[in-house]
Amino acid sequence: MGQRINRFVSTMNESSDAMLDMADMGNERVYKWGKVMVEEARRTQREQADLTRIWLEAPTDAIGFTKAAIETWTRRQRRRFELGRQAISEMAGVGSETRDTLQRVVEANREAVQVGVEAGRRAATQAGREARETASQVAREVSERTEEVADAAEKASRSNARRRNGG
Repeated sequence: MGQRINRFVSTMNESSDAMLDMADMGNERVYKWGKVMVEEARRTQREQADLTRIWLEAPTDAIGFTKAAIETWTRRQRRRFELGRQAISEMAGVGSETRDTLQRVVEANREAVQVGVEAGRRAATQAGREARETASQVAREVSERTEEVADAAEKASRSNARRRNGG
């Protein structure tokens, strides 16, 4: 019985671990993505400051400022394209992780159900065995009591017959 209980509890833990691992991976992903976004905001702010500095240093140099603005815009577009690619890659990873997690949960639940069925089957067998033993014991008790009652009735009948016969 102890092994089945251990297996059942173990499968419950495996199922919970799978879900918690998925939550942990999600938290790590969100943290990583948040860090990337903060770093991108920092770069964008620095580029804006650099463009402002370029303009303030030479407000009449329209060609130099335009060139710097185009270079900045191009770098941003490349980074944003890379961020988009990373986001798509992460989403593919989420799908794979979700599938793996669900597979772990299903396997753990399948094991738990199997353990439960085995425990139920054994409990039913044991209950049937005990019921047969109890029924047999009750039958013996009833038989013994019936014999005692029959013996007592026979004695009482003889005693009454002797009294009637005067004897």
